Amino acid sequence: DFSDASIVSTMDVDGRGGAAHGGAVLATLSVYTRKDGSAGYRCVLASEDHSLALMQQGVVAWEREEALASIVTAHFVELPVDESAGAVPVASSRSPDELWRMQVLNMKLSLRLATRAEYEELQVLRAADPSKTNPHRDPVGLRQLIVCLTAAGKVFGLHSGDGRALWSAYLGAGAAGDGALRAVLPWREGGEDGTEHELLALGAVPGGATTRAMWIRASDGAVLAEEVLPIAATRAIPLAGEAFEGSRGERPVLLVGASGELHLVGVTGGDAADPIAAADAREALASRASKVFYYESDEVSGEIRGYGLVPDAAAAVGVRRAPLWQLTLPPSERMEAVVERTADAVHTQVKVLGDRSALYKYLGPNTAAVFATAVRAQDDEDGAESGADASVGSAPVVPGLVVYILDTATGRVLYRTLHLGSSGPVQAAFYENWVVYHYWSEEAMRNEMSVLELFDDTRDRPSHIKEGIMRLLGAEVEAPTASSHSLPPLRVLAQTYYIPMSARAMAATSTAQGVTARQVLLGTGTDQVLALDRRLLDPRRPLKPTAASKEERLPPYSEMLPVDPRRMLTHKHTVAKLRLIEVAPTHLESTCLVFAVGLDRYLTRLAPSRSYDTISDSFNYLLLTVTVVGMVVATLVASKLAHRKDLARRWK
Repeated sequence: DFSDASIVSTMDVDGRGGAAHGGAVLATLSVYTRKDGSAGYRCVLASEDHSLALMQQGVVAWEREEALASIVTAHFVELPVDESAGAVPVASSRSPDELWRMQVLNMKLSLRLATRAEYEELQVLRAADPSKTNPHRDPVGLRQLIVCLTAAGKVFGLHSGDGRALWSAYLGAGAAGDGALRAVLPWREGGEDGTEHELLALGAVPGGATTRAMWIRASDGAVLAEEVLPIAATRAIPLAGEAFEGSRGERPVLLVGASGELHLVGVTGGDAADPIAAADAREALASRASKVFYYESDEVSGEIRGYGLVPDAAAAVGVRRAPLWQLTLPPSERMEAVVERTADAVHTQVKVLGDRSALYKYLGPNTAAVFATAVRAQDDEDGAESGADASVGSAPVVPGLVVYILDTATGRVLYRTLHLGSSGPVQAAFYENWVVYHYWSEEAMRNEMSVLELFDDTRDRPSHIKEGIMRLLGAEVEAPTASSHSLPPLRVLAQTYYIPMSARAMAATSTAQGVTARQVLLGTGTDQVLALDRRLLDPRRPLKPTAASKEERLPPYSEMLPVDPRRMLTHKHTVAKLRLIEVAPTHLESTCLVFAVGLDRYLTRLAPSRSYDTISDSFNYLLLTVTVVGMVVATLVASKLAHRKDLARRWK
């Protein structure tokens, strides 16, 4: 009470502060009259983790996690095995009565005998599948955990079945802000033997002196360990490969500071938790220092710098950073984006054409696409090469969008092209040997999409047919070695198309083995997700169909990409402020999960080549059984009648 500075009422609610939600940033108080006539108080509290809560009479009446509206990264993790249900996970947990009722309704619907009420009942039964919300993994990998990191520095574990938050962890106020380092990386891989996934969450504020690290168990969000690391990290580099893994499967992470200082996170809980394991991790890093390199891009200065590691016994982690190369864009070019090649499964390196010839994909793992808008574009529109510490071009001509294909290990420009009269913003996806990007053509006043496909143009290459026969006969075929320091000649195919919609995000489908045909996923300006067949973006689409193109099922070239409303994955829904599309494979080769993120969240499964390796959940087993039984009965009756007719004919 401000009149006499007395405290009228206090409110103490457990779990609304400190490590769980951070401090309060805003509180709104309201007064109401209780049933006994006394005054009561409600308080709406906004916390540093972007959560809202209504507190009344010492309890939380409701709570909203508004941080989920600012997701910055998301990746999928396997759910834990249900040990109580035995070794084999259960695909469906419906009761026999529900399964029978669904089969009857499916059969009536197939025969067009179902009423409107029965159709609505079937839809309710399909949507109420309890197996979708089971917190344990299923046999085909459709139930997964989505680990989301938000701009507030809070980590969520969302169930892919219904989107509910299974757990959350707050990295602290230091992980919030636009310039802060926020990362969630896999730390230990789980398995079918019951080993659980573990994650490493990192958060650091610009200008600070430390980085907060949390080791989280993915199944329930339990914090296994927590450590404040003595480095203000600006970049986290996962060290992949068995040579770097710890004795219990830990995947070390190398942290890099703004001035190039390094810190190795190789042990759960920090080096002090297990000094011997930490020393082993540093030794493994020093022995393979030449295999580790990375790059940093500065959009303001237009520079991309490449760094490597060299052994240094005097350094704290046994290695130090060394500059390898630098690429400086001309002053006339403004860097738009740098897109790295996505590391996912590739079924084969060979692309067999309709005329039985073959093209060999260039699958350099250190490849990236750099996009820049030229205020005064460059003369040279053809491919070019650049060594270390090089500057690209200087002759001004006309504005346009410049695309560089860059090897990030050596700084060599593998290819360069210019789209005259075009500019950003750019949305791009780089998979296998092709990169697709969306941009604005100021010259034509329309949205366009272009594709670049890279092939190894080595001439004296052994026949892929001979290699296949030798493998079938059991002979060992030595795989060709690939190195960024001895790159093969490249053949680049390119094509441009017109698409009647803008783009906010872009990705492509990904499956477990890479066998299924891909689709390009475009987050449109209308906040929907459109699936485009990869063949529509093939640069080899012919002007006139040929026998070879028909065998490859390549559609004839058309300037405009068709937009089929039936290929809108979001259907009638929209994802407000769509900005991110994440894709994860399942155990079914035909199916992947697509997660669209904006202010809203939308998840669906997608089968680009249809579900050729599974039976649909709505498959009508009852109708199939009735049909088979009917065919058997009809066959027996027809056989009996034919026998009688034949006997009567013989008596005549």
